[in-house]
Amino acid sequence: MTHVRAALATAALLLSAVGVGHAQTWRSGTATRQVRGEQRLAVDVEFAAGTLRVHPGAPSELYHSSVRYDADLYESATDFDQKASTLAIRLTPEKDRDNSSVGDHTDQWLDLALSPAVPADLDLQFGAAAAELALGGLALRSAKLQTGASKSVVTFDAPNRIACSSFEVEVGAAEFRVAGLGNARCARIDVTGGVGEVELDFTGSWPEAAVTKGKVTIGLGTLLLRFPEGLGVSINVDRFLASFEDRGFEKRGSRYVSAGYDDAAARLDLDLKAVFGDVNVEWVPAGR
Repeated sequence: MTHVRAALATAALLLSAVGVGHAQTWRSGTATRQVRGEQRLAVDVEFAAGTLRVHPGAPSELYHSSVRYDADLYESATDFDQKASTLAIRLTPEKDRDNSSVGDHTDQWLDLALSPAVPADLDLQFGAAAAELALGGLALRSAKLQTGASKSVVTFDAPNRIACSSFEVEVGAAEFRVAGLGNARCARIDVTGGVGEVELDFTGSWPEAAVTKGKVTIGLGTLLLRFPEGLGVSINVDRFLASFEDRGFEKRGSRYVSAGYDDAAARLDLDLKAVFGDVNVEWVPAGR
């Protein structure tokens, strides 16, 4: 964990460094593999800067990746371990290189398409990058995201094809939005936010009798919780110099409980900790 955070911090410093421009050497590459009986795929991505995209691909292709990067400052590597069924992709600052002038990375990107037919575990770390993660329709067993100074949008616009054990997010100084968490079908959802804006949208097609638990921690910033009407929501709130909008809830002991919680077809139980932040709640009609 420490080395990952150090790498992300290095990437953020590279983007903020002041210096003269350099002559960029752009390189690109692709990697692909057909499905050959794999029962699962572990995906480990470390992406320092640019735009990261992850989305469903063709069912017959285990993965298809495309990358474009500044070879003067970064190095790229893609490795697939057939025995372990593990895909590792790296786009990180080049070692032993004077990176005092970083140039413009708006044209640097990684695009990764995954087979929706093969259960996958995602571990994505991205630094000073914009992330566009369209995870709906995949077969996600678990997902772990770590962001640096980035703007990230995660969408579940279609139900997960299988049950998911966990969805974990660590947000740095960033803007992070996730939509359609009801489609994720995860037993546990944990989100930790540092400094910035976090939006968690729990709409979607919740499985019947689902009970999802989770923990949300927000530091200096704002948090928007969007719930579909009819979802049973229970929140234990621990806050310090932070506001909490309790519209749609009644106090029951130490928890805030939504109307109809006891009879709801699906339930969400959250532990919420907010420090120097604002927590806003929005209820939307079911089906939106």
